[in-house]
Amino acid sequence: MSKQTSKMVNITIDGRQVQAVYRAPLLTVARELGISIPTLCHHEALEPAGACRLCLVEEVRDGWSKFVTACNYPVDEGMTFLTTSEAVLRYRRMTMEALYARCPEVPAVRDLAVKLGVDTSRFIAGDETCILCGMCTRVCDSYATAAIATMGRGSEKIVGTFADTLPDDCVGCSSCAMICPTNHIPVTRSEGVLRIWERDFPLATAHVAVDECRACGACEEACPFSIPRVVHKKDGIAFAEIREDVCRGCGVCVAACPSGAIKQIASQRDLPARAGELLVIACGRSNLTGHAAPTLPDNVRVLELPCTGAVSPAMLLGALGRGYNGVLVLGRHQETCRLNGAEDHARVLVERMDDLAQMVGLGAERLRFVEPDAGQDGPFAAIDEVLNELPPTPLAERFGDELNDSLDSILPLVKWLCGRPELKIAAEAWLEEKGLPLAKPGEPVLLAKAIPWLDILLGEWLRGDGLVDILVDTLAVLRKLGIEAGIAVSGFQGKIDGMVDLYPGSKFYGFCPVGVKAARDAGVDITLVTDLLLERVGELKTETVRTVAVDPALENVAAVARAQGHTVVATESLPEVGLRMTITDGERQALNRILTQAESAGAEALLLAGPRQLIQYLLLGREGAWRGTHIRPLLASGLVAADLAERQV
Repeated sequence: MSKQTSKMVNITIDGRQVQAVYRAPLLTVARELGISIPTLCHHEALEPAGACRLCLVEEVRDGWSKFVTACNYPVDEGMTFLTTSEAVLRYRRMTMEALYARCPEVPAVRDLAVKLGVDTSRFIAGDETCILCGMCTRVCDSYATAAIATMGRGSEKIVGTFADTLPDDCVGCSSCAMICPTNHIPVTRSEGVLRIWERDFPLATAHVAVDECRACGACEEACPFSIPRVVHKKDGIAFAEIREDVCRGCGVCVAACPSGAIKQIASQRDLPARAGELLVIACGRSNLTGHAAPTLPDNVRVLELPCTGAVSPAMLLGALGRGYNGVLVLGRHQETCRLNGAEDHARVLVERMDDLAQMVGLGAERLRFVEPDAGQDGPFAAIDEVLNELPPTPLAERFGDELNDSLDSILPLVKWLCGRPELKIAAEAWLEEKGLPLAKPGEPVLLAKAIPWLDILLGEWLRGDGLVDILVDTLAVLRKLGIEAGIAVSGFQGKIDGMVDLYPGSKFYGFCPVGVKAARDAGVDITLVTDLLLERVGELKTETVRTVAVDPALENVAAVARAQGHTVVATESLPEVGLRMTITDGERQALNRILTQAESAGAEALLLAGPRQLIQYLLLGREGAWRGTHIRPLLASGLVAADLAERQV
């Protein structure tokens, strides 16, 4: 679409001299100035048509005047307009009389008639509900499948479908019904079916598999329509509920669920077999597969969803792992969609996952969210543009494991990407965004390993202290000990030898006991942060004495706390569940018991071994543990840093 010029012109409206953008519609200018001009056929997203004629105004020029429709009349230098002259009001009332006679029982028409002083009509009364404004056909042409049209002439003119047959191109988006000012187009739903234009469309409603649900509340937070609810039963069981009779079928909750417990009925979510260069994820409104749609290039594959808000990390990253050059997610103008608001989740998610793809070494802008120009050609033009810009994937192999929407499925894929020898990890942008220092060769290095990836991947799911705080606190503690370290990112596993090559002569520090042991076995000079704290804790002044809870098996963590003068209380041993979302009721109950023990003993924090364990318990505790208690999960470095005056990097 052409860009509107910023040239300004001087015009006069109702005796008021104002400046306006050159060739801007008069209706837009007037409304920006607070001048009310009635209309029944106007929507900012659609090209103006002047169909209802209610926005007539009078243009006055050199002693003569003419009537123009304000919605589609462009302003120019020196123009003068009257919006409430007697002649204008007379024409509006006459137009309103005709509409009132045609649709006397339509509330929108009746209410506007009252505002214009019309309560009777000289015209023959009818019983129509359509004012022939054309908004339904215009929205279908601009943002859907052009399935409906106005037909006939004069008094025989109606809105309908081509050849008076069921509209094969209709996808049931209901945009026509939503935008109609008189509610003329009937749309109903019952038993998971939406009916419009005498066709039934299955609604892709969501259903919760209770045995897989963690009651984390992610669906509550993600749903733009506030439909999911986490319910707590008397027996202590908690799970999410989504009422099928009110679910709109956008699928945002499916994409947001970290355990894959929410299923979308009547929706295909499997990735197409890898046989193309570009995967396009779109809703049916984009009309990519309709019988009248242009032919797509052979190297493009399409996955149609009920709404692009249902796109998940597994779809985006999975396509890259399967060898696609990129993924294009096509939005289709939310303001004219019954699922308005659902695409916001996809916009944010695509940006985050593209950051992750860039950091793993696949390059930037392989994942894109685009809202194409209006019209039937808009989506196809967007596809051509992206297709021409995408470089070939650098991956030499394809990820072969099964994928689903759960976090447990995504993590192995990210680990696999991090370990690919043909990819070079590029975390500089993430470090800069978080205000963290990049490690320099020959200087101390704090090995972040998986924290950056998990910060991007799990950002919307984690609660409690953020992952970045782990790095910030540890850097502050190291600085207090005279160690000016920078951050290096090595990925989930492996590549430690590569870090040594990048930072020759550097001393490494790490969080994870298992990872540090593996690095030492590989001959890397690396120190466990907890061991360093235990060795030099006397140099760190304690400002406040606290009571903290510790798993008895974590002897060095407890020793750090005691050395600082904190009171340490023992809990039962923490279950080792790994970095996963599919947890058992027994594991969740164990965490709740531990937190209850800690809180009963007056503890303020539960100390954990390393970031991996902390992340797992932040995930595990979303069911209510961290919500319903003041107990904070912390690493030893976080406990020490709490007493430092300067914790910012």
